[in-house]
Amino acid sequence: MWFQAFLLGCGAFLVYVLTAWYGSRQNTDTWAAALAAWQLGQHGTLDLSGYAGGVPWGVDVGDQVFSNRFPGVILAGAAFYALLGSPAEPTIFPGGVAAAFWSAAAVGVCFAVCRQLVDTRPAVAAAGVFAFATPTWSVSADALWTHGPGQFWLLLSILLLSASRPALAGAAAAMTVLIRPHMAVGWAASGLHQLWSSRRAPDVVRFGLVASLGAVVLVVYNWVVFGSPNLLGGYRPGHLTAGGVGALVFVVNVLGSLVSPHRGVLLLTPFLWLLLPGIPRAWRAAAPWVRSSAVAGLSYALVQLYLVRFIGGHGFYSYRTMIEPLTFLLPLLVCSYTTWTAGTRYRRAAFNALVVVSVSFHGFGAVLDHHRVESGNPFREFSAIQVARDVGTAGTVAWLVVTGLLITYVLVRTLRRGGVTADGDDALSSPGSTSAALTPRGGT
Repeated sequence: MWFQAFLLGCGAFLVYVLTAWYGSRQNTDTWAAALAAWQLGQHGTLDLSGYAGGVPWGVDVGDQVFSNRFPGVILAGAAFYALLGSPAEPTIFPGGVAAAFWSAAAVGVCFAVCRQLVDTRPAVAAAGVFAFATPTWSVSADALWTHGPGQFWLLLSILLLSASRPALAGAAAAMTVLIRPHMAVGWAASGLHQLWSSRRAPDVVRFGLVASLGAVVLVVYNWVVFGSPNLLGGYRPGHLTAGGVGALVFVVNVLGSLVSPHRGVLLLTPFLWLLLPGIPRAWRAAAPWVRSSAVAGLSYALVQLYLVRFIGGHGFYSYRTMIEPLTFLLPLLVCSYTTWTAGTRYRRAAFNALVVVSVSFHGFGAVLDHHRVESGNPFREFSAIQVARDVGTAGTVAWLVVTGLLITYVLVRTLRRGGVTADGDDALSSPGSTSAALTPRGGT
C-alpha cells in the first residue's frame, strides 16, 4: 500500500510542481508565509526587521518585525527555502515547491485512507479525484497556503485513527493546530463523538492529550514571539471577528460557501451532487472513525464560517475556506459512493462526467490562472470567466472542446458497461475497472 501511495504522491508532485504559481503576483497570505519561511530557512530567525522589501501581515514587537503567519506553515516552507533559496533575497520558487510537495504528500495519504475502505483500484480513483478535481490542485498546490500541509497532517491523523493509533493520531492533529488553530474545534468534536459512539475513553483521552499539545506549543510560540500567550498570536482585531460575523452574515456565509459561483463548493466541485443523496445510507454503514471525521469537518466548517467571510480573500482561484471540511468528509464521501452512487450505471455515468467537469475547472485555474481573480460580488462572478478573459477566446474554446470530448467519452464508456440489476439500486459493478464501485473493505 505504501509503495503505491508513494507512486501516486510522486505523480501528483510532478503535475503540481509544473503548475504551481511562481509569479510575483502572490496573495499577501502566501507571500507572508514564504517570507517568514525564507528568513527561518536561510538565516535561522523569524525576525524580519532587516528585510527592506516590506513585510505583509507584519507585526512590530519592539524593534523586531514578525510575520503573523502561524508557525506550522512557516515550518512547512522553511526546509525548502534552506535547500532551494538564496540568502540574499527571498524568491517565490521554494514556496511553490513546498506547496506542491505537501499537497502531493496529502494525495498519497489520501490513497492510504481510502484503502481502509475500498480496494486498490477504486482507492487510486478516489485519490485522483481528491488530487485533481478539488482545490487541492488549484489552491493547496498553487502557493504556500496553510491548506497543503494542513491536508497532509489532517489525513495522516484520520489514517492513524482508522488504525487505532490514537497517540500518533493526536500528534498529527497537533500539527494541524499549529497550521490552522481552529482545527482544534474539529478535533474536539471528533473526540467527543468517538467517546460517545465507541465508549473507548482511554483511546480518546490519549488522542486528546497529545493533540492538545499543539495548542500548548502555539500559545508558547505566540508568547515568545509576540508577547501574547494566546492562540491568535500576531492576528489583530479586524483579521478575525471576535464576536462572530453576525447571524445574517453567517447565513450568507453558509449559502455562499455552498452555491456562490465564485466560491461555492457545490458548484465548483459538482460531483458532490452525486454523493449527497447517499450520505444517510453511508452514515448508517460507516465505521465510528468515519463518522467522527465527518463530525469534525462539519464542526470546523461552522466555526470557520462564523469567524470570517466565506470569500477567503483575493488573488486565488476557486474556494479555500471549505478545503479542510471537504478533507475531513473524505471517508464518508467514499462510503457514499460505495453505498449509493455506484448502484446504477446512470449514477456512475453522471458522477464520472461531473468529475471531468471538476478536473477541467480546477485544471483551468491551476494551469492558466494569472492570479488576477478578484472577489467583488461572489454571487455574480465566476472564477473561470475571469481567467478566460486572460487566456482569450481561442484558448478557452479549445479547453471547452477537450472537456466536452472527455465528458462524451466517459458517458459512453460508463453507460455501455453492464453489471446493474433491474431496479439498479443495490448492484455494484466489479472493482476491477476504473469506473467500478468503491467496494467496501473492513470497517464500513
